[in-house]
Amino acid sequence: MRSIEEYVGVDDALDYILSEVRPSAVSDLIMSQDGFGRVSAADVTAESDFPPYDVSHMDGFAVRSSDLSNASRSHPARLRIIAEVSLGDVVGGRVRSGEAVRVATGSPIPQGADTVVQTEMAKTIGTSLVVDTRQESGTHVYRRGRDVKRGERVMAKGRVIRAQDVGLLLGLGIARVSVFKKPRVSIIATGNELTDVSRPADGKTVESHSHVFSALLRTIGCEPLGYGNVRDDPVALSKKLKEALVESDLVMTLGGTSVGAHDLVGSVVSDLHPEVLFHGIRMDRGRVSGVALVDGRPLVLLPGPIQGAMNAFLLLVAPIVQRLSGRIENGMEVGCKLANDWRARKKFSHFTKVVYVSLKSGSETLASVVEGDTESATVLTNADGYIVVRENVTKLKKASRVRVRLLPGFSPA
Repeated sequence: MRSIEEYVGVDDALDYILSEVRPSAVSDLIMSQDGFGRVSAADVTAESDFPPYDVSHMDGFAVRSSDLSNASRSHPARLRIIAEVSLGDVVGGRVRSGEAVRVATGSPIPQGADTVVQTEMAKTIGTSLVVDTRQESGTHVYRRGRDVKRGERVMAKGRVIRAQDVGLLLGLGIARVSVFKKPRVSIIATGNELTDVSRPADGKTVESHSHVFSALLRTIGCEPLGYGNVRDDPVALSKKLKEALVESDLVMTLGGTSVGAHDLVGSVVSDLHPEVLFHGIRMDRGRVSGVALVDGRPLVLLPGPIQGAMNAFLLLVAPIVQRLSGRIENGMEVGCKLANDWRARKKFSHFTKVVYVSLKSGSETLASVVEGDTESATVLTNADGYIVVRENVTKLKKASRVRVRLLPGFSPA
């Protein structure tokens, strides 16, 4: 059996893998209203101005500002109301000197008018409008192209499309958008002790990790492929890995990786003749994790205990997914003050560490360290985010400033 003899730094292993993987060259052309959560595969340029015409900011009257240049309480301007424009109307004609058109908030401004007088700022007498204050040109008017001009880039390649982006695309009349294909990620859980929640038995462990990571993968824009539980059988595991490498862009294994004779997954992956296999990562917890490249496909070996597995997901899987999905964003971080002291475990203090924290908002956000054994699931359920502590940093002091990373699906909305 293969054993780990030398640990590789997180950045060293990751940099190599990221240099070898690319998003799919094939993109999907989808309806813009279905774009939420997808990643744009090309820059998006406005084909028209937005708004496409001058729009009223207020309920009131569209007028020519020159007609109000001398308006005062003692000498109010008197204009003739010639029409009314409602939302959705096609505006015809032109406002001439001495004329006014009644408009609603959001309705188009007729040609010739350059100002809107609020309803509350005017008086109507029959078909006459009486105004006793001057109005500058452009008052309460949202000009054509004020938000977006034709030819302007409104979305960069690699941008994750948010709900408000969908609204802008549709508002600009962009019916379809090109997006990267979702990365397909296979998950293979290994272990004779594993069972399904519907079949509990003495001595067995309910396999839950794959469901945790499937949910996270979906949230960050992937299509997870579950391969179920595989027994500790090298032949069966090798067969599953070969199938997964053909069907997916990234393969994750859960459990079966070790520093000694029980290193089943590492041994099987080694027999697949990978281009590279970094097995043993300077990461605490999760040092028995690994990352490989097999036939150009990345494969990440996650340990069985949940904290080590989550650490490997955050530090190895998530960056690879970002590259495969074409995303340009690096995720979100928030600046916080640490609410308590933290000290690294002595044995692996020189490794990269993941520190889980809960967040409490106030005059400034406080991050409280959440600690527990590597098998503790409640460490993760009590956490809102995490801090990556670099190699050889062994402690963080209370009240120090830290950057807390947030991950969709893991962190609260």
